[in-house]
Amino acid sequence: MLTFSADSEKFRYTVQDFPYDEQSAFAAIGHQLQLNKYKSEGDVSGAAIRHEIVDFMSKRKSLKDYISEQLEEGGMDNVQKYFDHMAKDSTPADVTSLFVASLLYKVRITIYYNISTEGNFRRGVDVGSWYTRNRGVHLGLVSRTEDEPATHFVSLVPSAGMIRHRAK
Repeated sequence: MLTFSADSEKFRYTVQDFPYDEQSAFAAIGHQLQLNKYKSEGDVSGAAIRHEIVDFMSKRKSLKDYISEQLEEGGMDNVQKYFDHMAKDSTPADVTSLFVASLLYKVRITIYYNISTEGNFRRGVDVGSWYTRNRGVHLGLVSRTEDEPATHFVSLVPSAGMIRHRAK
């Protein structure tokens, strides 16, 4: 078990790791969905979760329009190319796919990063909207070595009897 701590909070998690590849974010999301019983049927593998996310975003006009606008701002002009790219197992998750996952599964995705072997971390971003605050998915963003950027996702599982301490 790793203990992650910050100035005003203390969390206890165990880490569920996955192969170090571009599926890690999707595999971690699938693990969290199954663990929390947010998805009780169907495949929760990284490949299956990726497929569901890409399928969901490519078939909803409002999402397609939103993603198309975001891509244009980033210099990409073809939303179908983006969907085709995200459908490949060799493509890592990006902010858009995490946002769409939060919509599809109706969860808030919290990403913790800069996790050290001493158990220190930074709470990063919460992806999702206010109506998902009671349905959380906890992911860690880590690197294989201290010299590499963090690109690998793990599933963070709250320990039994997890306690949150607030500073007084």
